Amino acid sequence: MPETGSLTARESGLGLVIGRFQPFHRGHEAVCRTVLDTCGRLLVILGSARQARSIRNPWSDAERETLIRQSLPDIDPERVLFAAVPDVFYNEEVWLAAVRNAVDQHAGAGPVTLYGHMKDASSYYLALFPQWAYVELPNHQGLSATPLRQALLAAGPQGAVGRLEELQEHLPQAGLGCLRELVAAAEFARCCADYAVIEASRQAWSGTPYPPIFQTVDALVEVADQILLVQRGRAPGEGQWALPGGFLDVAERLEAGARRELEEETGLRITATSAQLLASRAYDAPERSARGRFVTQLFHYRLDGTVPPVVQAGDDAAAARWWRRDEIDPRQMFEDHYCILQHALNWY
Repeated sequence: MPETGSLTARESGLGLVIGRFQPFHRGHEAVCRTVLDTCGRLLVILGSARQARSIRNPWSDAERETLIRQSLPDIDPERVLFAAVPDVFYNEEVWLAAVRNAVDQHAGAGPVTLYGHMKDASSYYLALFPQWAYVELPNHQGLSATPLRQALLAAGPQGAVGRLEELQEHLPQAGLGCLRELVAAAEFARCCADYAVIEASRQAWSGTPYPPIFQTVDALVEVADQILLVQRGRAPGEGQWALPGGFLDVAERLEAGARRELEEETGLRITATSAQLLASRAYDAPERSARGRFVTQLFHYRLDGTVPPVVQAGDDAAAARWWRRDEIDPRQMFEDHYCILQHALNWY
């Protein structure tokens, strides 16, 4: 049963936790309960929100909220609040503002306290909110979502439910029913297929003396306020939309590679007279790809004219088409390609 008792018996403040919770485990539960022991309300910031499923983020914002609520059945639902904040890899201030805005919507006049654990370099963001009090919490039993998630993905769609039972000591008992449904869903099966492809690639490169860094090239082509995208025809990210691009050939200059990939995947040939090169920039967020360390060089072109030329999918693209900005859904975009569009086109 939900807890009873007046909130006036507790501090009126807002406790804040930020994470991806992929999945929500007993360490996360311990943090949430610590916050709720001292604060009137808990605000859970669901990171990496509103984006396509991947092996790093197999579950949606709504699924994670349901999992967390079911994992805390004894807590009054009105005391646990949620806000979904997407990644903004190439403009950190936009991400910080989104977190601040979420807190402002719920904080009221009471104090705000951020709770967290400095696990590694990825936890640096905890130091970026000096306006709030901060409480450092211990890592509960050394738990991390990454190995739990990877174990479920590695088990595959046929073995994930059984693997979940083996891992249940690390997961809130009340949330197991929800997790069983999530790992049995077709969407999770597609993530398992991506994981198998990515792990095979990692194994192929495991004998190198240093971790490999892959160089790719992408083309952002716009005309008459429309953007050219291709649909991926194979895992990882099969069915998701991306900028035309791919791996750089050994004996190839960067821009030549971008133009080649563009033509191979869409049939569109860029020439000096048909397009203006607006910019070229590297996109290098270390976490931008689940496949490993990928750095891409983007070439941003604007075509002459007001009518987009006809394009046709080729090579490993399943489809190619022109999109207006209001048609592009970040939940359908591959890896960080929506973040690249945000930065290159100032979509903030």
